Amino acid sequence: MNSTLKKIIIPLLLVVMLPAISYSVYELTSLNETEEMIEEIYVNQLNTVLNSINQYSDLVNAAWTSTLSVALENHQYDFTKLSKNELEPFLNLNRSIVQIVFVDNLDFQKYNLVNAGSEIGIEELKNIFQSNNEKIERLYRYIEEGYRKVEPLDSDNEKTQFLAVIISDERQQVITILEIDISTYIQETLRPVILEAAGEEFAIYCISNSDEYKFNFDDTVDGKQPDVKSPLWLFPKYELGILLKGRTLSGLIAERTYTNLIIIIIMNLIIVTGVVIIYRTIRKEIKLAQIKSDFVSNVSHELRTPLALISMFAETLEMGRVRSEEKRNEYYQIISQESNRLSRIVNSILSFSKIEAGKRTYNFSFTDINKIVKQIYDNYKFHLENEGYKFIFEAEDNLPEINADSEALSEAIINLIDNAAKYSNDTKEIMLKTYQKNQNIFLEITDKGIGISKEDKEKIFDKFFRVSTGLVHNTKGTGLGLTIVKHVIDAHDAEIELDSKVNEGSTFRIFFKSVKT
Repeated sequence: MNSTLKKIIIPLLLVVMLPAISYSVYELTSLNETEEMIEEIYVNQLNTVLNSINQYSDLVNAAWTSTLSVALENHQYDFTKLSKNELEPFLNLNRSIVQIVFVDNLDFQKYNLVNAGSEIGIEELKNIFQSNNEKIERLYRYIEEGYRKVEPLDSDNEKTQFLAVIISDERQQVITILEIDISTYIQETLRPVILEAAGEEFAIYCISNSDEYKFNFDDTVDGKQPDVKSPLWLFPKYELGILLKGRTLSGLIAERTYTNLIIIIIMNLIIVTGVVIIYRTIRKEIKLAQIKSDFVSNVSHELRTPLALISMFAETLEMGRVRSEEKRNEYYQIISQESNRLSRIVNSILSFSKIEAGKRTYNFSFTDINKIVKQIYDNYKFHLENEGYKFIFEAEDNLPEINADSEALSEAIINLIDNAAKYSNDTKEIMLKTYQKNQNIFLEITDKGIGISKEDKEKIFDKFFRVSTGLVHNTKGTGLGLTIVKHVIDAHDAEIELDSKVNEGSTFRIFFKSVKT
């Protein structure tokens, strides 16, 4: 079975057989486990209600955080300038917030306390803050990973809950602590959503060791134990409990029928999705086969042209038909250029072959990127200037060394220079530039050529891809150069970006993270 057939058969088995088998097992199991299934549906339904209350709390706190973030941005994150008067409208709308504390770091070296009725002073706040050091450190890790989270802090106070969150921008981070009056929060903030979630079917309570709040209770549920319990996420000392009111077995069985209907619909959607996936797979394989065919044709032409020129001029020289020394030197130069061209084509194919086989290896060591680029610049300067190009190299001095394979990186840079030269228009200008920014080392290769359209930018690093219109189509190539560049850059744990406008030129920007400090 060839690889193309595998790519069709395996998805077919997965998307058709797997859902059918799963549904059959589900039905067979349900015949013997009806009661367990009904109980599972029952518990899941109640858990969904409790989760919706917790999720609402998260949304409320996310809204609070966003409001405070805007206030901090207005003062360029100098939280010492925030006053109670400025936050008064926010505090009036959210009466459960009795205090807000802005802190610069774990040592409490700089802070701003906005008191809206709290009895807790700064020293007690410091103790609570420092006793939750681990949670604060966790918040910093969340920020580093790209998302913001509210964390409840542990304290001995039964009436209030402290919530911590880090509000940050690119310049600095502000630890923000909200002191929440639990009773006010439950009665004013949570009460409406609890009653809405409870409807006519449920009774819900919120309980701790010292307090209890009941919602939608009546004689049918008083004194009963909750069917499902769940922690109140933001208030770890409190627990949500839910009881089902007036539920009948027939109602639960009807829900089971509804669940089966949903499963059938989902299965049909999966099967339809499978058909679409199979169609796209086949289409992709056909397209890839065509691309490979075009690739073989292009490579054949690319190899035949330099070989024909080398053979023709070598034969002419061998037969002594060239009388002048000047003409002989010209022919030698053409043979040398075509040999180099042939060598580059073969090396590209060999590099790509190693990449496809997963056998390409790299030898990394810390090296000066300016030294690598300068060597390439010196090697190509004479040739490019003879071809009418303005070739510029701008280097920032004293750059930190990068961890790189010099040979592989040189190959990638040469490919980019070669592309810049091939796709230049009347303005023949290529610039190499190195510099440091935000602890990263950057290398830019800029031309003023034909540019790349927005539609093709996402595809240019795909193997065999070549733009099918304009000068790019007329310029011969294998379609492997940028694929090899991307592989080399990825191997260096670096990134490559493209800025390009049609008929204005392109800039390939590489930035390296592995810098010697």
